[in-house]
Amino acid sequence: MSLQLHEPLSPFVFPQELLDFKPQDKDIKQHFKGGDWERKIYCNIALEEPELAKIEELRAHLKAQKIYLPRSMEARILRYLSHTRGDVAKAANCMAETSQWREEFFRQPLSDTDAEVAEALKLGFITFMGRDEGLRPVMLLNVRVATSHPDVLTPDRCLKLIAFCMEFA
Repeated sequence: MSLQLHEPLSPFVFPQELLDFKPQDKDIKQHFKGGDWERKIYCNIALEEPELAKIEELRAHLKAQKIYLPRSMEARILRYLSHTRGDVAKAANCMAETSQWREEFFRQPLSDTDAEVAEALKLGFITFMGRDEGLRPVMLLNVRVATSHPDVLTPDRCLKLIAFCMEFA
């Protein structure tokens, strides 16, 4: 587990509009000139046959290489395949590296009651600015805040705060 939440969630976290949202193709994929495209929604949406085939190929590769990843990495498989443009071996290595980093970084889950997280959030270093037209959260990082409070917003603390917000979003 990467986060521990103790405070009640705001009703703005999951508005009815989000729960009723039916994404259009433009919300799911970004199409480029020349016919190339990139997926923007990976979870809770039907995948295409070539994507499913690549996922199975990656799973077979992981098994053959005896690379065992935590179940939490399962939802990220297609993201890694997309990042590596379908290179199964490269995706497997990236997933293994990420899994190792996550295991170390989240050894102690981040908490919404953590004083460092709360202090940094109050400074306005990271702000959620609503949602885009595809209802994805929009997160703003204010570098000026970080550079004007170097004693509070150290690089390690900024990483911790960014990780907390990315996991939460």
